[in-house]
Formats: sequence, structure tokens, C-alpha cells
Amino acid sequence: MQDAGVLLRIAYEAMKELDIDVVEVLSRCNISEDVLNDKDLRTPNLAQAHFWQVLEDVTKDPNIGISLSKRLPV
Repeated sequence: MQDAGVLLRIAYEAMKELDIDVVEVLSRCNISEDVLNDKDLRTPNLAQAHFWQVLEDVTKDPNIGISLSKRLPV
């Protein structure tokens, strides 16, 4: 299964607003910033869980998803 890359794109913008080290997060997820511009980006479903774990590890915040969600355009 795959997921649309839109979540990564909007999460990326929110991470920048929170001054999270986006280069480190993307590096640990094996994603380049250039890839985020691909409107057809698809990621493996399991990569979503990995992304959130990396984000938590980098920020050392087990509730980072809550902080990030407040900046997502939903």
C-alpha cells in the first residue's frame, strides 16, 4: 500500500514553522527536499509510521504530532 505525498509536504511546512531540523528528519527518512515537490509523490504506507517515529526522535517530543497538527491546513 502507498500513501499520497501530500501529508509529507504539509508536514514539512509545519516542521519549518516549528524550527524543527527538517534536513535531519528527511535524511533519516531517506527523502530529499526536492522529492517533496513531486505532485505525484507516493510513499509506502509503512513509511508513515517511520516518519512519525523519526520526528519524535529528532524533536525528543512524544507529543510532536499534536504540535504539528495545529499548523496543518485542515
